[in-house]
Amino acid sequence: MWREISHLRELGAKVIVYSTRPPGEQTYAKHDFVSQEVPETRYLWPRRLMPMVCDICRTFLLHPVRTWKTFWLLFQMPLDKGRGIKTALPCLLLALEMSAMLKRDRIDHIHVASAAKSALIALGVKELSRVPFSLVVNANVEWWGGAMREKFTSADFVVSIAGWLSKDIRKVVPELSEEQLVFASIGVDTQTWIANDRNWPSRNEPLRLVSVGRLHPSKGHDVLIRSVALMRDNGIDVRLRVLGEGPDRERLSQLIQELTLTSYVELLGSVSENVVKSELAQSHVFVLASHAEPLGVAYMEAMASGIATIGTNQGGVSEIISNNETGFLVPPKSPEAIASVVSSLASSPALAKKIGASGRKFIESAFDSRIGAKRLFDAIDRNLKKTQTVLTKRA
Repeated sequence: MWREISHLRELGAKVIVYSTRPPGEQTYAKHDFVSQEVPETRYLWPRRLMPMVCDICRTFLLHPVRTWKTFWLLFQMPLDKGRGIKTALPCLLLALEMSAMLKRDRIDHIHVASAAKSALIALGVKELSRVPFSLVVNANVEWWGGAMREKFTSADFVVSIAGWLSKDIRKVVPELSEEQLVFASIGVDTQTWIANDRNWPSRNEPLRLVSVGRLHPSKGHDVLIRSVALMRDNGIDVRLRVLGEGPDRERLSQLIQELTLTSYVELLGSVSENVVKSELAQSHVFVLASHAEPLGVAYMEAMASGIATIGTNQGGVSEIISNNETGFLVPPKSPEAIASVVSSLASSPALAKKIGASGRKFIESAFDSRIGAKRLFDAIDRNLKKTQTVLTKRA
């Protein structure tokens, strides 16, 4: 999202970031831009009590009828957890608060990076203050809490980051026009993520594997760790470094100990973007064994760095990796398949170099982050001009 925000600003958009609440300590990003951007971000909660109450009351007094209609609309939403006041009231209060903040900031359009409760808040803001919103879907439609038809039809347009997601969105709302369903993939800034020449290990040096992804069961880090055990049992000297943090750390640490891999597998935790670049430059093969990956920025970053990349033929990964051309695809949950591909690469540095170069070239042409940001910018600009035309005709 930061790349998208940066490119939108380069294109001339005034972008202000709003968030429901600050990140937790474990998920707090370590990238260079964070120290500058966090103080500029408008957090809806927690806030000082009096300013928050004043914003809510001000919006309610300006739009009392709209407020009650918005509450009823949110109350009736067919959410997966059922209709009810527990969701409707918090979303309404935050929508009232955000409406006042948007007015002060003179915001013309909201782009929502989550299709869950944030989309309900934006829907409420639109009903209250008539500020339009767009919505990005970056994972399975069924993951976002329900009421998806209501969210999609309330948005000025919906952004899909993958071809397969576009098809799923059309199943929910088949009447969306081409302008209402925008394909704008996430991507990598290929001007800062560059290919590196890597020296292949000599006979006495280990093959270095790297993986980047949240420590979550869906990322398949356990499968990758088991593949390391298989390779070492077969006499291949490999080391694995995993970059990322998450709730699966304890289970993965126990697995590493059980397989007696403590000298060969490291969990480095949450790291900055610069550390990711450095680790990719010093490694020989990138592997991410996700069971379910809507698309996969980590694959793009690895490929942009020119490293031979292995992913799973699951979700949207095949939209990034063409097997044996720009990378390698293996079945999910198969440590044997990962071990087989890595073993082949270990004995063929020329193949690894060729695949790495092809992957870099493909990311440059199809997944540079400026491509998706420009499509989003154009869609917002087009809809704002359309809104201004309607207002002019009414006047």
